[in-house]
Amino acid sequence: MGWQVIAEGSARFRDAIGRSAVLAACLLALAQPATAQAPLIPVDDEAIPRLMERVEELERLVRELRQSPQPTATTPQPTATIQSPPPRPASPDEHGAHTGDLGSPDLRVSPLAEIHWFGDVGFRASDLAGDNSSFALGQLDFFLTSSLTEHLSVLSEVVFKPGTDNRYVVNAERLLLQYSPNPYLSLAAGRYHTAIGFYNTAYHHGSWFETAVTRPTIFAYRGGLIPIHDVGVMATGRIPSGSAGLHYVFELGNGQSSQSATAEATQNSVDENDGKAVNVGMFAKPEILPGLQVGFSAHRDRLRPANAAFDNQTTLAAHAVYQGEALEWLNEVIVVRSSRPTSGLNTVTSGAYTQVSRQFATVRPYFRYQYVDANVADVAFSALGHRHGPTVGLRRDLGKFAALKAQYERTIRRGLVDVNGFAGQLAFTF
Repeated sequence: MGWQVIAEGSARFRDAIGRSAVLAACLLALAQPATAQAPLIPVDDEAIPRLMERVEELERLVRELRQSPQPTATTPQPTATIQSPPPRPASPDEHGAHTGDLGSPDLRVSPLAEIHWFGDVGFRASDLAGDNSSFALGQLDFFLTSSLTEHLSVLSEVVFKPGTDNRYVVNAERLLLQYSPNPYLSLAAGRYHTAIGFYNTAYHHGSWFETAVTRPTIFAYRGGLIPIHDVGVMATGRIPSGSAGLHYVFELGNGQSSQSATAEATQNSVDENDGKAVNVGMFAKPEILPGLQVGFSAHRDRLRPANAAFDNQTTLAAHAVYQGEALEWLNEVIVVRSSRPTSGLNTVTSGAYTQVSRQFATVRPYFRYQYVDANVADVAFSALGHRHGPTVGLRRDLGKFAALKAQYERTIRRGLVDVNGFAGQLAFTF
């Protein structure tokens, strides 16, 4: 800064000297006859050229003065790079103090978050006695991810969903802190979707991702065969296996609640017993056929219902799915075995589905057939009974971020009347 001020002052000084010298020369040339008190001498033809030569000589001297270097003793030399003063720390009450310089990760004081919203509006009707046709707001899904470091990230999914009393409730469906140092190990802690089978981790709460309007019965949010969520720790990653593309899954969590029918199924903060639920799985994504995935998992949890014997619940799942550019084919089977102290009270409940669809431009017709056989002695699943039936539907993409779906579903129930239902849905993301 000091060098700049001195340089600017020197330039102004040289300019002033030059202008003064030229002006003085002109005045002397004009004032010489008056000083001598002599009569005016006529100007000859050579006087004006000589005067112009003097002016040009003076201008040349001025230019040389301007170009001459300044003394090093009084003029500091500028450095190659001018250092800027350090930024002043922002006070907490200043606007933008929590974002800092968004273009520089080193100066950023808080991480950036990537936010997505998912929602849907629908209509449903059936010929089941007491079931009224209704327009319905679906789940409003607030999905957020943020990278804290190169290998550490946060995933959050907060869902606003309507209850049976028509009021919206808010649930933290997923909240995970994830550490992924390499493709062979990814650790996470928090609330997650259990990796039982394929559908539960492939399709979360944003219905826009799903082909059909409804989920398969065995993966239903209410009344399905598996625990949708759990709270604990998990590890996933690749297994060195070449072109076989093997992956593993390990989960350790609180498990499901069983002592109260009105309690939240996922034990978010307090486990009702010291036993923990364990899920182990493996799947393959062979390179020879991109889009194919086959795998299995085993989940075990100990339930302690009130006024009843404990229940060792083992859930086995297997899947074989193919998702190509146009063709989709999903196949899954689940078997739940409940073991009790008295062997005569052991129960087995099973379910399966197959779903196939194909994309034609913006339209994707789909077909699903599902089957559930619930043991009537198993209190957890007895309401499902024995049921099966087809689902036929059509999905049309309205651009990249919205889809219109319509489907017909027929449910054949053992010992009960069959049910015919229709559902429509407008699903979107924004």
